[in-house]
Amino acid sequence: MDIFFLPAAGGLTGDPSVLVSVSQFLQDKSNFDKVNDLAQGEISLQLYQSLIDFLLVELMPEFKNDCFRFYEGNGKSFYEVYPTKVRSSVDEKVREILQFLVSRDYESWEDFKSTYQTDMNWEPL
Repeated sequence: MDIFFLPAAGGLTGDPSVLVSVSQFLQDKSNFDKVNDLAQGEISLQLYQSLIDFLLVELMPEFKNDCFRFYEGNGKSFYEVYPTKVRSSVDEKVREILQFLVSRDYESWEDFKSTYQTDMNWEPL
């Protein structure tokens, strides 16, 4: 498997990321390594400008169109589009999901996604 290096922050969610608690969570090397290692198995990782953007869209697909419009220069940043209350809610939810991810061992990103959707009673915003 080729390793694709992405910065933790940047792109739609900014650098520093507006998803502050997610960014803080990923500053812990063991958390970053575990999340990044699982993400490396996803071909779609190469479509993103940052690991946090990848996580946001993969975990909350309702933000996919916003992300790619922004990348194409036809949209605004996450900060510009969503009010503080929404950003905070998304930040908290993604951090909770990442905490769940690092608490267990998964074979692949798909294995993780199928598990967390049932174990966490996932409900999109």
